[in-house]
Amino acid sequence: LGITLPALLAWRLGVILTNNFQELFSAGLLTNVTNKSFSGLSSEFWRRKSMPDIQRDALVGNVQQKDEAQVDSPAGKDRKIIASDEGLCALNRNGTVTFMNRRFKKYCEITSNEVLGKNLSALSINPVICKRIMHLLEETFSKGPRVSEVKINQLPQKLKFYEIRTHRYDAFEDSSIINGPDSIIVTVKDISEKRTVQSHQLQSQKLESLGILVEGIAHTFNNSLTTIAGQASFAKRTSDKSQIDKSLNEILKTSFAAGSVVRQLLEFASGRPNQMKEENLIEVLNERWDLLKRISGENYEIKIERSAEEIGVFCDTNLIMQALTNLVLNAKESYPAQSGEIIISIDIEELDEGVTDLHPGMRPG
Repeated sequence: LGITLPALLAWRLGVILTNNFQELFSAGLLTNVTNKSFSGLSSEFWRRKSMPDIQRDALVGNVQQKDEAQVDSPAGKDRKIIASDEGLCALNRNGTVTFMNRRFKKYCEITSNEVLGKNLSALSINPVICKRIMHLLEETFSKGPRVSEVKINQLPQKLKFYEIRTHRYDAFEDSSIINGPDSIIVTVKDISEKRTVQSHQLQSQKLESLGILVEGIAHTFNNSLTTIAGQASFAKRTSDKSQIDKSLNEILKTSFAAGSVVRQLLEFASGRPNQMKEENLIEVLNERWDLLKRISGENYEIKIERSAEEIGVFCDTNLIMQALTNLVLNAKESYPAQSGEIIISIDIEELDEGVTDLHPGMRPG
């Protein structure tokens, strides 16, 4: 017993160490100890060892990358691993599925159990996502990797936004999910939380702009009330009918001007988005010019430069005004002397595919 028992324990320990250290070395975890402590390496190893099978299966390819920042690389760059919150699907040129993980099924609302060898459009899939993927499929083969964002539902439901990326067939090392040059990899990621945070930031910026706007309007509105009160007092004390008519006209004119400013302020302050519609940007600016002058303040001269009398846009006028407000406030802050000239330039620019590819949602033109 004194010899046999230690020998058996040593043999068992040798088997465990051989298997585990083989995985450690094959995964490349001990090749760069200068960037991570041994405790970090071991915790990374046991994290993967204790990971559920389905999550390990989602980490497609040779698990070599360790930093989370390296996981979500831009479309077009090689990726050896995907994040655990990404859905993944491999498609042939005609849209036939050669690989699909469970996360992709969940995001795309696919209920079919048998998906391999079937065309994506023939599956029970969310039609909005399917249409976007099939469009990106054609573009990827002709122009290279694509990235796009899609909103899959409408209010009053909680809005969901997905980011869809397509990758080259050689972007992943695992050959079991690809079918050579005639296949692409599609990843889907839920970015709803990111969009919610951005929406809150937008509202915060609007409130900040509104505070500055109200401060500038208060002085102008007080001047309007002074004019109205003065003309009313004068009309009350005089018996000259022509002077009374003149004072009443001045009161009406000032009242309408003040009412217009208040109406624009309420429109700008409302949390509800306006209906997207076609507008002449020059007219939008002219109608709200007094508002912009009050934002800029008395010490700044604000001007407009335009390339045409009519520039058509499809927009939400409230968001256009918020963008212009931020531009004017930034221009004010750039003057150390607290006075100067602010010029708003409006022109038409042609965007090519090289520019629009960098910004999801934009189209060339």
